[in-house]
Amino acid sequence: MKGAVVLRFVVGLAMAAAGLMVVDHAWPSPPISSRPPTGKGSGSSGHSGHSGGHSSGFNITIPIIPSIPIRPVQPSYTPQPQYYTPPTTTTIVTPPANVQPLPNELPPPPIAPCLNVCPFPSTYTLVADDLQQMLGQTRARNGRAIAAIVRLLGGAAAELIKSIKGLQAPADAGTLEMAILIQIGGQIKVLPGLSPANLLSIETHLATLGFNSEFIRILGTAVPGENPIPRGGDVTIILVPGMPLGVLLPLGNGAVLVGTGTGRGGIIVGTGNVFLAAGMGAIGPPVREAADAQPTSSGTVIRNRNDVTINYTVNDSAYSMANGFSQALAKGGAWVVAFDKGGSLGTARYTLDDGTYDFTSTQEQGWDLYRQSFEVTIDNSQSSGQFNYLLNNQRQVIGPRQKAVHKNDYPIVVRFDNGKGQVRQKQIDQGVFKVAITDDGTLDLFPPNSMPNPTETASEGLPAGFKMFANPFVKKGQLAANASSAGGSSVNLFGADTGTP
Repeated sequence: MKGAVVLRFVVGLAMAAAGLMVVDHAWPSPPISSRPPTGKGSGSSGHSGHSGGHSSGFNITIPIIPSIPIRPVQPSYTPQPQYYTPPTTTTIVTPPANVQPLPNELPPPPIAPCLNVCPFPSTYTLVADDLQQMLGQTRARNGRAIAAIVRLLGGAAAELIKSIKGLQAPADAGTLEMAILIQIGGQIKVLPGLSPANLLSIETHLATLGFNSEFIRILGTAVPGENPIPRGGDVTIILVPGMPLGVLLPLGNGAVLVGTGTGRGGIIVGTGNVFLAAGMGAIGPPVREAADAQPTSSGTVIRNRNDVTINYTVNDSAYSMANGFSQALAKGGAWVVAFDKGGSLGTARYTLDDGTYDFTSTQEQGWDLYRQSFEVTIDNSQSSGQFNYLLNNQRQVIGPRQKAVHKNDYPIVVRFDNGKGQVRQKQIDQGVFKVAITDDGTLDLFPPNSMPNPTETASEGLPAGFKMFANPFVKKGQLAANASSAGGSSVNLFGADTGTP
């Protein structure tokens, strides 16, 4: 028994050291023939250490030692692939920095034209002393005219001389009737032995008496003071040779004295336009207003000056242009213009340079584009003051009695003050345009056909539109001859006092 215990202990230690789990095990019973003897007999007379005995063999029990861990063998296997849905990637976009816009220059304000003086830099004011001086000078001229007629008649009939001397009183009073002058003139004309030259001189003096009498009548109702200039084409006008050209003297009764600047000769009474009489008026309308015209100084301009609408393309974009319109294309672009030439002439296609082009048609070539150039003359020769204006937004000024020539590749737009604080704008292409005064007393630009013909006015010796009072003793061309022989201006309102009327 003691040996069995020792064996069990030894075997348990060995197995524990090998990492084996120890269990109780019942060994099988050996065959009876091999059983060892059990003592002196059989039965109950044997070993009595167990109450029941173990007649079938022996048991070995190996205890489990708790302090030694159990290490299970890890299985060996091949990892399998993993299947999963990848997560959605969210990209955080950082907005780019804003580009600071470049500063824009404000468009320049419209340039205001300089103010112009209108209508005249010098308009006389009638004072009482001037009025009395003019009356005295006119009556003195009447006396010299009568004395000259008597002298030219020589030894004529006494009755005729008496009638001529009798003209002094009514002429000085402003009541001389033209019928009496005509009657005396008829008697003189039939006198024998009177030379044609003397007859012409006598008729000139008779005309002077008629004009002077009418002038004295007008002066009788004059109002001293600063009087307005009458407007219209039927104003009573007295042309005065002793006053400078263009100077006005309104009399306050509807009549105006207008200086002719001839320096000598007699006064002439009639009706007409004051500004025409002063050499600053026009006989026709001014250049029409072009309020929508835009000054151009660069790029390409296409215009239609025809009575029909033109169809065309610019860089393959279709357009239609009516009469009087234009299209401006920016500088630096490659502008290809195409259009039908009409009939069977096909299509024209051009790449246009900077400049202005007009659609024009001819019978041989059909429709075509022609490059334009512009040249204008602004004539201020009738004015005694300077003329300020803008030409395509560039300041210009013309001095008194001067002209200016302008050339340009683009239509010429002129803006100016009309002398009353109002701005006028005109578009002009070719020709001479005169600065003149309208019927309402403001400055404007006039085309050539609106101005008086200088040849005709020079031949008559009278301003354009001037209608002289009926005076049969004034011959055509006689006034022009008197004006051409005149000298310089004089302080005497009625010319140099040379002893002749």
